[in-house]
Amino acid sequence: MATVGPPPTAGRLAFVTGAKRNSVTGLAGLDQMCQTEANAAGLGKTFLAAVATTTISIKSRFMLDARPWIRVDGTVIASTGDALFSGAPLRSFINQDAAGHYQTAVSFIWTGAPNPGSVGTATCADWTSVAASVTGDTGRAGDADPVVVWNQGTPGGCDQPGGAILCLEQ
Repeated sequence: MATVGPPPTAGRLAFVTGAKRNSVTGLAGLDQMCQTEANAAGLGKTFLAAVATTTISIKSRFMLDARPWIRVDGTVIASTGDALFSGAPLRSFINQDAAGHYQTAVSFIWTGAPNPGSVGTATCADWTSVAASVTGDTGRAGDADPVVVWNQGTPGGCDQPGGAILCLEQ
């Protein structure tokens, strides 16, 4: 029996990590987490974590061109590089890991900023802390509402055991 799904689309890949942040610290550590999962899945591209720090925004970490953002299964998430960060509703959810497994829609991702164009305001001390007394902004990649994707409300303590990272192709 053949699997039925959307036709593959060319574009830049986006996925959420299967592993959780937990003890991974630093921006370089989060980028490496994305790259490790991409390599293990055989994606053959360069990936960075879609997180802000107190000096850089999420959006500024990525080249914004005409290529769409797509999930591993080829489903279009956003029609152009900038569309993912524009505030317009997304075309689909970002709810797959690098290996193509679907993640639950209520899972959260660490973002560090209230929106993708802002520098971080709650970044778990620029991703160096896993303490309950330090906070980090979170979003929900399993949502098409761009406000919720990047920020789902009150920052949470950086000791939270869950929390994936959204990884985007460079």
